[in-house]
Amino acid sequence: GDSQLIPDGGQEELTPRELQLQSELHEAREVTALAVAREFESQYEWRERFEAVKRHQEDREAELLAQYLSLQQELHRILGVAEGVASRSTSLEHLAMDAEEVLDQCTR
Repeated sequence: GDSQLIPDGGQEELTPRELQLQSELHEAREVTALAVAREFESQYEWRERFEAVKRHQEDREAELLAQYLSLQQELHRILGVAEGVASRSTSLEHLAMDAEEVLDQCTR
């Protein structure tokens, strides 16, 4: 506001004490405004930092999920191959048994 407020009378000057109080009040307002601005700024910085951490965490989760899914696919593939090998070896066993039977019948 104004550096010198004139009381109702209009003629009388402010006393030195009143002037001092007025300048102290002005200074206090400036300090308060500065403190409020700093507080807002630091809250903004914290929010920014928090958002960055959250984004990083979400990226990491997505990455881990992708790794998990590809491992799962790989596991299914390996199990499929293993089942194929198992069924082939079973049919080979049957073939061997059949051959033995044929041989038995031929040698009788």
